[in-house]
Amino acid sequence: MCKKAPIMRDFLYLNQDFLTTFADQTGKGLAQSREETESEQDERGNAGLSLDTSVGGKIGSQIVASAEAKAGARIENARRKRSHENMSKITYVKQRPDDIFNDFESYIGKEFQTKGAIEVGGYINRKYKLNFINFARIESLFNEELWKDYKFPSNDSNLESIRNSLPFLKVAIPYNTFLCGENIIVPIENELFLRGKAHQIGFSFETEATVVGRVKKKIDFKPQDQTKLTETLNEIQNMAFDLMHDLGFVEIPEEKELYIIYPIAIFP
Repeated sequence: MCKKAPIMRDFLYLNQDFLTTFADQTGKGLAQSREETESEQDERGNAGLSLDTSVGGKIGSQIVASAEAKAGARIENARRKRSHENMSKITYVKQRPDDIFNDFESYIGKEFQTKGAIEVGGYINRKYKLNFINFARIESLFNEELWKDYKFPSNDSNLESIRNSLPFLKVAIPYNTFLCGENIIVPIENELFLRGKAHQIGFSFETEATVVGRVKKKIDFKPQDQTKLTETLNEIQNMAFDLMHDLGFVEIPEEKELYIIYPIAIFP
C-alpha cells in the first residue's frame, strides 16, 4: 500500500506571529523565547568569591584572582550556552512554520465554520473567489505622468470612479493590502508574512484561494450599546465598503452579510 504523500502548500500568506503564539500556548512546537539570565553578582556568589583578601595577604589575593578567573570563564560559557539555546529556538520557529500550521489545522479540526454559517469569533478554512488589492499599486496605475503620452481610457466610467474614490478609500480602510470577494474582506496586517511582494502578487493572482482565519467582525452590525462616536465611525466604514461593492472590488451575494477575516494562512 502506497504511503500518502504529505500536503504541499504554496502559501501566499502565513501569519508566523499567530503560529508562534499557538505553538507556545498549546505545546505543539517550540516558540521563540528568552530565558532569564542570572546576574554576574549571583554567578560570582555561587562561585564562592566572598573571600576576604585580607586573609593570607598576597596569597589570599592570588586565591581570589584565580577564583575570579574561573568564575569569569563559567559566566562566559553560560552566556554562550544561553545564546546558542535561544538561537536554536528562533531557528526552529523560522524553519517550521508550515508544520505548526498543520498542527493548528488538526487542533481546530471539525470546529472550522462553513461558508453558510459564519459567526464572529469562529475560524474558517474555505476556498473563495477573491481579488488581491494593493492600494499603492492601483494608485500608481492612475499616475498622471504615466498617462501623459497615452490616452487615458476616460470613457470608462468605472475607471474614473476608482481613480476618484482612491483618496477616500485609502483613509477609510486602514490597510494598504487586502483580499476581498464573495462576502469576506481579508486585510493583510503584516505584509512581511506575504510570500512575495505586495505590489506584484495581484498581477498574477489566480482569483481563487483558500482562506484560513478568524472571523473578526460583521460589517453593518449595529450593537445597541455602541457610543455615538463609534456609530459615526462605523457608518464611515460602511460607506467605504458600499463604495468598494459599487466599484466591483467586493461582491456580496444576496441575503449574505460581509465579514472581516483575520488571516492566518492563504494559499491557492
